[in-house]
Amino acid sequence: MKTYLSLLATGALLWALAFGLSVVIFPLKAANAPLFHNILVVAMGAIGGVLTLLRFRSASSGYARYGLMLGFVWLGVNLGLDLIVFLGSFGFTLHQYVSEIGSAYPLILLQPWLMGLAADRAHRV
Repeated sequence: MKTYLSLLATGALLWALAFGLSVVIFPLKAANAPLFHNILVVAMGAIGGVLTLLRFRSASSGYARYGLMLGFVWLGVNLGLDLIVFLGSFGFTLHQYVSEIGSAYPLILLQPWLMGLAADRAHRV
């Protein structure tokens, strides 16, 4: 149970750090929306990569499976928090949410899984 709470907390941390950055750089969106979105995608990838590496320290094998589990948990946490904040509080439409934010979220699932595949392959060599 403690492990699952830790996975949920790490997913919430990923979301909070990306959301916090978006608040800090939000004025950039009016001046250069593509740059704003690109910065957030790169930052989310970097944060996700670091958090994945930290989570992998607790695993000794089965990194791909663990990475896939991480990806699904983190994706669920991030989508859940986004639905509350953006669709609920900020009044985004579903189309607006997917086109402006949610379209980058496959990265949340793919990154830890692909890092896990690479780690499993490296351990076989």
